[in-house]
Amino acid sequence: AGSICIHDVRKAGKSWKPLVEINEHSKSINAAVVSEDGHFCVSVSLDNTVRTWTNFTDPSVKPSCEVMRRDNHTGRWLCTFKPTFDPKFPS
Repeated sequence: AGSICIHDVRKAGKSWKPLVEINEHSKSINAAVVSEDGHFCVSVSLDNTVRTWTNFTDPSVKPSCEVMRRDNHTGRWLCTFKPTFDPKFPS
């Protein structure tokens, strides 16, 4: 299953554990990106979903998620679907 792990790189070391781990995708994740303001995370998975996460940085709160169905099986010779944020429209 696919997981999104948020780490604090300032605390990297042998026992480096994620601050937050999200295990909502049922298959592997192609890509994930966090918005510049840190309020959103978008993930794309082979389970044919695009998920937009909010409240994902606080380990004491369950992240909220909006799911959009999409065929992410693009074929052998095409690039995988990757999320991006438009800086002109941050939200």
